[in-house]
Amino acid sequence: MSTKALEDLESRVMDAARLLSSLQSTNSDLKEEIEQLKNSLEKAKGENNYKSKLIKQLNDDRLEIQSRAKKVMEKVVALEKTSQS
Repeated sequence: MSTKALEDLESRVMDAARLLSSLQSTNSDLKEEIEQLKNSLEKAKGENNYKSKLIKQLNDDRLEIQSRAKKVMEKVVALEKTSQS
């Protein structure tokens, strides 16, 4: 091979090495960002699960209160009927 061909080859190899180094750095940064996003997603899922449980508990409490209020009203109506008799 001629000196010129070797210099061209060396230049292309150096360019490829610089590109590879840059890509490795970018890949590393992206991996870190992916991990941060995964952590954020897991945290959000946990918060969502907690909020879902709270909503279910509130709905259960509401139904219990409605049931008790209905029973109280039935007793009030029954008392009114007996007091009117």
